[in-house]
Amino acid sequence: MLRHGGHIAVASTPGQGTTFDVYLPASSAEPATEPRTPARSGKLPHARVLVMDDEPAVREVAARILRSKGLDVDVATKGEEAIEAFEAALAAGKGYGIVLLDLTIRGGLGGIETLERIRAIDRSVKAIVMTGYSPDIADARVRENGFSAAVRKPFTAEDLEAAVREVAPPTDVLGAGGNAK
Repeated sequence: MLRHGGHIAVASTPGQGTTFDVYLPASSAEPATEPRTPARSGKLPHARVLVMDDEPAVREVAARILRSKGLDVDVATKGEEAIEAFEAALAAGKGYGIVLLDLTIRGGLGGIETLERIRAIDRSVKAIVMTGYSPDIADARVRENGFSAAVRKPFTAEDLEAAVREVAPPTDVLGAGGNAK
């Protein structure tokens, strides 16, 4: 808090509760005058996507958003499960063109290790990292570890759609191993 020039005041009365007041300085910057550019509407280029996150709500929301855009989506809880799903889908001739991987997973392989193993199976897969880390930390890790795009948590449907558009060819259909069908 101190780095931002703010402070927290706490008042507590036994049996009645506690109040926290958070004080942050107002910004001296002028508000943005340009409206935010809306995300392109409509369906994304078709792709099979594997979403890995250890938080059920994040995993399911990401899957629901992508499915609503016409993508074929499967989910995994941790890296080991994602690798098994990736291998099984490839063996069945229905490989994933895009993997969306959480950077850190409690009790399992995280995104970096999972992507290394997936890339040993299929170098052509497109990878998007999901992270709650600050942009500085996340940006440094994205490209150096083979990810093509990043989505910061909490994300919006527009954020997720933009990341998929960034990695997916605009007109190709991604399927087995990321190859155009």
